[in-house]
Amino acid sequence: MHGLSGFYEEMHRRTRGTDAPFYLHAKGEHTYKDLERSIQLFNTYLSELKKARVLIFSEKGFETYSAVFATVLSGNCWIPINPNTPAQRAADIVMLAEPDLILTDRTLPADMAANAKCIGTDVVLISDILSRTKGIPLPPPDLNASDLAMIYFTSGSTGLPKGVMISQENFVANVRNILSLVALEEGDRFVDCHDLAFVISIPVLFPCLMVGGALVPCIQPQEQFMPLPNIIKHRVNVLITVPSTLARVQKQELTQKGLKNLKVVISCGEPMHLDVLAYVLDGMKVPSVYNFYGSTEVAPWTFHHVCRPADIDTYKRFNYVPIGKPIAGNKILLDEESELLVSGVQVTPGYLGGIGTDKFVHRDGIRWYRTGDKVIFEDGVYFCKGRLDSQIKIGGYRIELLDVESHLRTLSGTDAALCFAEGEGTVKRIVAILIGQQEYSLLAVRNHLKDRLSPYMMPRRVHCIPIAPLNKSGKIDRTSLIKKFKLVAK
Repeated sequence: MHGLSGFYEEMHRRTRGTDAPFYLHAKGEHTYKDLERSIQLFNTYLSELKKARVLIFSEKGFETYSAVFATVLSGNCWIPINPNTPAQRAADIVMLAEPDLILTDRTLPADMAANAKCIGTDVVLISDILSRTKGIPLPPPDLNASDLAMIYFTSGSTGLPKGVMISQENFVANVRNILSLVALEEGDRFVDCHDLAFVISIPVLFPCLMVGGALVPCIQPQEQFMPLPNIIKHRVNVLITVPSTLARVQKQELTQKGLKNLKVVISCGEPMHLDVLAYVLDGMKVPSVYNFYGSTEVAPWTFHHVCRPADIDTYKRFNYVPIGKPIAGNKILLDEESELLVSGVQVTPGYLGGIGTDKFVHRDGIRWYRTGDKVIFEDGVYFCKGRLDSQIKIGGYRIELLDVESHLRTLSGTDAALCFAEGEGTVKRIVAILIGQQEYSLLAVRNHLKDRLSPYMMPRRVHCIPIAPLNKSGKIDRTSLIKKFKLVAK
C-alpha cells in the first residue's frame, strides 16, 4: 500500500462484496455485499462530482455508513453533521462549509435549508438514492495529497464553529499509522459509540474497513452513553473511546465474564487515570490497551503509548497514563512555556476561511501546529499537563469556553459572561458566571442555549452577580471569582 493510490485500491478491494458481516445492530444486520451494492447506488449520484464537498446530515446507521464510504471512496470530501446539532449551529456550518451536496435522511431545519438554497447546494434524500435499482461501480479516484478528504467542525472562540480541513495526506497517514501500531486482526468487530461528527470516527470507521471488520453502532443516546449491551451482544473485539466512557463501564463493575471477546481498547481525548487503566487491564482483562493523543488539527493522533500493568506503579506520581512518544511522520517541539508544537504529515491545512492562522506558525522553514497543551518529558515519555488557553475537554470534546461565553452574552440584561471548568478527571463541568442586573436560573440559561450549543457545551452551574470584581489592570478578576464561588479544577 504505497501512496494514495495504493491505499484507495485497498479500500476499494475491501468493499467488494462478500458474505462477511459489515454492520451489526439489533435493528438489522448487513454484509459486505450489502455495502458494495449501497456504495454503487450512491455512486450513481457521486460519479458526477469531482473532489466536491458532501455534507452528510443523517442519523448513524447502515445507510449513513454507506454514504460516508461512498463519498470518501469516490474521492470527494466528507463533512459530517449530527442531526441533533442545534439548528442555528447547523445552519452556520452550511454557510461556512459551502457544500456542493447535502445527503440527508430527513427534511432539513428551516434555517439550514434556507442557507443551502442561498449558496446553491443540492439537497438529496438518502432514501431516494437507495431506491434506485442499479448502481455504478467506481474505480479508485485520482487524488493529490493536498486534496481535502474531510472537514470536521469544532468549537470556535467567536461563537461560530471552526471547520478543520483534513487533507488526503493527513487522513491516509493517520489510518496507516493505526494499522501499524494496533494489534488488529481480520474480521475484528468495532463498536462505534460516538458522534460521527467527532473526529474519533476516523480511527473507528476506516481501520475497521481496512481489516474487513464489522461496525457495531451505538445509535440512540442511551446506547452511546453506555455501549456495554452492544459490546456484549455483538461480541465486540475493539473499543475506541474516551476515558469518560471507560469510567462509566467501570461503575458497572463488569468483569471479563461478559467481555471475553474484547481484546483491544484505545483510550483518547482525555487523560486516562490509573484507576481506569487498572480496571481495563484487570477487570475487563483486555490484552492490548493503548493511549493515543492528538486533536482534530492533526487528524487526529500524533502520540501513542502501549499500556502495561507496570504503568500503574511507574506513573503513580502522575496518577494518569503518559501520552507516550510521537508517532512516525510527526515531529515535535516544546517551546519555552512547554507548549507542544507538532509538524509533519498529519498537520492539517488549517481552518476554513483562513481563520486561526496564529495556531500555525513557521520556524526555520517548518510549519508547526501550536496545540495549546502543556507537555513535559519525563522517564523517556511525554505527559500532557493540560491546556494553556481557554480550551477544555469534556467527554473527549474540545470546547472553547469563549464560544460558550459569547452565546451567554446574548441573554438579556447580561453585561458579561465568564465560564470556568470545574471538577477533575471524567467529571468536569462548565460553570457560568453572568454579570448584570438580571437573575437567571440554570434552567432558563440552558433553555436559551439549547438551539445554540450542543449538550456537552452546556453549563452545569450558573451564578449571577450584578458587578464583577476587577484586578489592577481593570480586567475582570477571574481569580477572585474562582475563590468566591469555590471553583476547583484539576
